[in-house]
Amino acid sequence: MDILLWRWSTAVQFASASLIAVFFVVLSRSIRRPELRLWRRAWIANFLALVATLMYWYIQPQNIFAVSAVRGAYLGAKLAFVVFIVEGTWAARHAGRTLLSSRQRWSVIGAYTVAGGILLSSIMLLGFVQHGLLAAIFITTAILTVRQHERGSIWLAVGLTVRAIVAMAEAVFYAIAQNTPKTALGQMSAHFVAGSSSFDTGAEWLLTLGCVLVVSDRIQRELQQSNRELLAAQDELRALADRDPLTALSNRRVLPAALRNVQPVGATFLFFDLDHFKEINDVHGHEIGDQCLKTFANALQASFRPDDDVVRYGGDEFLVIASGLDATSIDDRIAQVRTRVRDSLAVPRIEFSVGRAYLEAGGRPEETIRAADAAMYTAKTA
Repeated sequence: MDILLWRWSTAVQFASASLIAVFFVVLSRSIRRPELRLWRRAWIANFLALVATLMYWYIQPQNIFAVSAVRGAYLGAKLAFVVFIVEGTWAARHAGRTLLSSRQRWSVIGAYTVAGGILLSSIMLLGFVQHGLLAAIFITTAILTVRQHERGSIWLAVGLTVRAIVAMAEAVFYAIAQNTPKTALGQMSAHFVAGSSSFDTGAEWLLTLGCVLVVSDRIQRELQQSNRELLAAQDELRALADRDPLTALSNRRVLPAALRNVQPVGATFLFFDLDHFKEINDVHGHEIGDQCLKTFANALQASFRPDDDVVRYGGDEFLVIASGLDATSIDDRIAQVRTRVRDSLAVPRIEFSVGRAYLEAGGRPEETIRAADAAMYTAKTA
């Protein structure tokens, strides 16, 4: 009776393990992530462990070497399942890094395969050791995983915990069946472990759900981070596009927004133009001309308030839009500009003309710019 129950429960788990292994193979090919590659190996190893179990229960090998080989294959594949589940969990938390190198992993698995195949001579002893080891490793991994307080990680910790609890119960019943085989409790334990693979199946699907939710949560977080970085890059590019590369002032691209802001409340428009700038370029060269533009731009920024719009309108023309300043304050700030360019000791000497026009609240900003420009030319002519 127990052999039939072993065969049935193992066949159930084999069918489930086959589906899970195929699922992870397909998922890891469509979503290339390090934790998925490790989990794919884990579930393939679990599938191979079930293959070894089916071989044992359906073929029933009698040769001692064949029995040891099947036991070793089961133990090695099952430990590989545990190791790669833990490694995938670690890689999900630590950006693809793993606990062990490939050589270390396979050395541990190989040593366990050989030692278990030789030393674990009975089914009950083998089950006790294997399930006890699985429970200890999985419960430790679950405790470390749940500390992250992330939705996906919590589900993975739940899957690891449930699988560990099932394995722990199996280890206990294996021990009872090994030590008290003829008692009623021993016989009940033997019946339980014979059908325990069906319990493993449910726990493994819950563990699979946890793995998938971790991947989903990580991808969502990475997409959100990429979106934030993309928006920041767009803002930076927009700022660069709105900035004059020579003087670091705003350029004419910002004017529509600046005019919309001041149109309801009114503002003073000041149109500045450097005098004899063409001669500066012709006599002293464009490098000196550029230096004069930067010196003048710095003087404008230092003389007006941070909230005032200081714009390089084009060439040697500059526009300042200032709200809430009376005529005396405007005169004082223009005088500050003259003082600053004089104190800069620029060679050649920087001189400029300025025209002003006032935008009434609700007025037409474009007409005010033209009026300030015309006033500047009048001042230059004078």
